[in-house]
Parts: sequence; C-alpha cells; structure tokens
Amino acid sequence: MGAKYIARDHHICHDRNIGIIYIEYFVDKNNPLGPSPTNPSNDPQFNYWESAVQGWVVKNNWNATSTIPTESDDQYTEENRPSITIDSPSENETVSTRQFTVQARASAPRGVQRVEAYLDGILVGTRFREPWNISVTIPNSIVRGFRSLSVRTYDDIGNWNEASVSINFTADADESLNQLFILSPSDGTIWSRSAFPYRIELRMEDPNMYSKIQAFLINDFGDAILLNNIENPINSIETISLPTGPALGEYSLQIVSKKKYGGPDEIDSVHLQIIN
Repeated sequence: MGAKYIARDHHICHDRNIGIIYIEYFVDKNNPLGPSPTNPSNDPQFNYWESAVQGWVVKNNWNATSTIPTESDDQYTEENRPSITIDSPSENETVSTRQFTVQARASAPRGVQRVEAYLDGILVGTRFREPWNISVTIPNSIVRGFRSLSVRTYDDIGNWNEASVSINFTADADESLNQLFILSPSDGTIWSRSAFPYRIELRMEDPNMYSKIQAFLINDFGDAILLNNIENPINSIETISLPTGPALGEYSLQIVSKKKYGGPDEIDSVHLQIIN
C-alpha cells in the first residue's frame, strides 16, 4: 500500500492530504501480502479499532476517508535495501573468547547509517562508521554451544538487511568481565555536531544490581559533563539520547554504575571525537 507518510503503527496510516485510512480496510491480517479483504468488518476486532480510530479523527480534527492512496512508496523498496556480508567469524568457526571482533562489509544506496551485531538475538555491539569491524563482548548469560551470530545494517530511514553465520561458542563464563558495558558507540567513533541527536546504548548482565547508572563526557582537560542518570534500571539494555552535541574535540564517554549493595563502581569507557 503506497502513501506519502506511513505511521509505524499496526492499524493506522495517514497522508496529510487525504486524511486517515484504517489499514484493515486494505490489509488482510491473515494474508498481509494478498488482496484486500472483501468485507473488513468480518474481523471480530474491526469495530473496536474502527470506533477508536474515528474517535481519534474527531479529537484531532482530521477528515476521514475511504479513498485508497494512489501514491507509491519509493523509499522503502527492495532496490534501496542495504547489503551485508560477514567476513569473520566464518560459518561453524570456533570462538573461544567472550571478547572478539566481528568483521563485516556493508553498503546501501542511501548510505549505511549503522551496523549491529547480535548473538542469539542479543545485541552485543554496534558501529557507526567504516570499517564495519564491531568489537563485541558476549555476556556470561550466553553459555557454550552452537550460536547464531547475526549482523544487521541500516540506512538513514530504517531500510535494513541481515546476514548470519553459526559459530561454535566455547568460552566459559568470565567473572572478570564488566557486568555493564557500552554497546554503542564503539571506541574511536566520530560524531558530527550537525548529525545530532545520537544515542548511547548500554548492556547490563543484571540491572537489579544497580541503584544508579551515570553517563559522562570527559574532555582533554578532565572536565566531566554529566549526560544523564538512570535510577534503579530495570532493563538489560538501556538507551541514553543526546539531543545536542558538546563543543568540538576529543572526549572519553564514561559509564559509571553504583551498586545497590556496596562494592566498587563499575566503569566502562570509549573514546569519541566530535567534529562539525
């Protein structure tokens, strides 16, 4: 279904010129790639969603329409889909350490925005610039065995693609590893002030261990800029958004964790450069 703007919602799309369209008029949820349903109201959920959508239309002063959009989406197309290849590790390769580098090649017609690495669906590393070599740390919660290593690449509007290999993961648990570490950005990342906002992604083995997570940028003079506090984190992966950039220069991005029940702080850091 084509439209000038599609809200990433399961049930509604809208075009600012023609109003609100309820997706279940045009998409059969049991056969989403097939023809439009001949009688959408046969769906037992239809009336519930229809009344809610029409209430939203009235509240927001939109004009409802049953006109099918005629515009075509020329951005989210197969031709614009990125490509990705994993060079290392190779299929069925034995990996005996919890910290290693995933080497990949990525390209996209609109340019590659980022590349992410996953092990059995768990995000273990991200990189935002070439070369697409991702330093990963595998949490102790992932035990020995054959595991699926996937690498995803995205362009600037969310088109993506994925490549996967199976690896023989033989590393034992390593208690010396930080229980908290920075997933992205990777060490040596360059951020442009004109491209903000950016985001920082953190991973915790056990978020219940911590009372507070603090993120700092530390410049060459040792001055620390507090970016954010996360009080009593509950998610294994937390995201900190940075709406604007600091002054140009070299920085250490430092994550400091405070434990609920005492013990030394855990610290992880990466080097960043901020340019125009």
